[in-house]
This record gives sequence, structure tokens and C-alpha cells, in this order.
Amino acid sequence: MVSFAQFFYSLLYAIMFLSTNQALLNRSMTFRFESFAALTLALSQRRGNKTLSALLLGEKGWG
Repeated sequence: MVSFAQFFYSLLYAIMFLSTNQALLNRSMTFRFESFAALTLALSQRRGNKTLSALLLGEKGWG
């Protein structure tokens, strides 16, 4: 079973690779998304939000 986080990541990368402006998207969007995900993960672990950290880490329970 594919987890929600894995599905979301693959969907995001499919959109990026099918885009015409590939190099620009690979530089800016990937960095922005991964830094946002890392920041959200740090905040959720600090607050003790198990569901959000499990979603971002791709642990079982979604999907």
C-alpha cells in the first residue's frame, strides 16, 4: 500500500518533470517544498503532533 506522503511526493515530482521549464522548477520548487516540509516536521515534532510528523515521514497509517 502506498502511503499518502509517498503518493504526494510522486505526484509533485511528476508535475515538475512534465513541466516545460524543467531546470528552473527543479532548482526552486524542490528546494522550497523540501525546506517547507523540514520546517513543518520540526514544528510538529516540537509540539508533539504525531499525525503530522508521521505524514511527513511517510510512516504507516495513511493509505
